[in-house]
Amino acid sequence: MSQNFRIAAPSVLGEIIEGEAIVVDMRNGHYFSADGYGALIWDAIGRGHSAGQISQALLAVQGLALDDQVAQFISALLAEGLIEPCDAALPAEPYQVDATLLANATLPPRLVRHTDMEDLILLDPIHDVDDAGWPMRKTEPAAAAQPAAFE
Repeated sequence: MSQNFRIAAPSVLGEIIEGEAIVVDMRNGHYFSADGYGALIWDAIGRGHSAGQISQALLAVQGLALDDQVAQFISALLAEGLIEPCDAALPAEPYQVDATLLANATLPPRLVRHTDMEDLILLDPIHDVDDAGWPMRKTEPAAAAQPAAFE
């Protein structure tokens, strides 16, 4: 899999915190977690690397051929709509594996969906902004004035 992918921003936000990727899909309020190899794959995609480049980096650093596991994890990210294919050029330099992401890495890499906070995430007022961003609220089309009905 040498195709390039990108994070489905601005609807999808993600950050690696203490070796774990935390990813939030603002469209549906789901958040996801992935540690170890999953966090590493998320990090590499965010930096513009392909599955092939990720697999090559893991082979060089860990001595493990993880082509299938990398491809399956990327398929899970695609299925959840967290990443999307893109035509951007691949980085010329190889992916530099962050050793802290490998400290507790287990196989296969897992993407875990959490839905327990979706109502709270969807309540966040960030959903009520237009392209100008926060703190500018979306302007709603004015509703046609309707006289009050009295009986």
